[in-house]
Amino acid sequence: MLLETKNTDNTKIVGLENFPEENPNPVMRLTKDGQLLYANRASKSFLECWNRQLQQSKGLSLLPEAVDKDSIRYANINCGDTVYNVTFRPIEGSDFFNVYALDTTAKQKAEQDLEIALTELKRLRHHLDHHNHSSGSERDNSIESSVIIGKSVLHQKLLKKIAKVA
Repeated sequence: MLLETKNTDNTKIVGLENFPEENPNPVMRLTKDGQLLYANRASKSFLECWNRQLQQSKGLSLLPEAVDKDSIRYANINCGDTVYNVTFRPIEGSDFFNVYALDTTAKQKAEQDLEIALTELKRLRHHLDHHNHSSGSERDNSIESSVIIGKSVLHQKLLKKIAKVA
């Protein structure tokens, strides 16, 4: 619910003007030719990295081509060890657009760790299934892959990392 206060001529929404500044993620407004109109405090390190990338690309813009087409576009921008998922949102009927950046480093790291763990789990299962098949043992006397995999140190570490990210 928005708090409203009466002004003599109009109604003002209290605090809305500070809303982007309070966002812990980078929030910016740019003209369609790339001039920065607004950036909240959280944008500082993102903008420093983005400007370095623009300078290194010798004028090649990282702004999506679709900004001119008034459609929302997304991009991943790597800034050192940090990965940002960036949303470019044109404002209809204007010559500017908003840019929202979200640090997805931890999420991407968790996804990579999950891929590694899944590969390891598949390898272990294959190894155990091969061992069970080649030993000729009855199924009741064989080692179940789910028992070994459930005790895997790598598996336990992965579950802890996923819990931290979630």
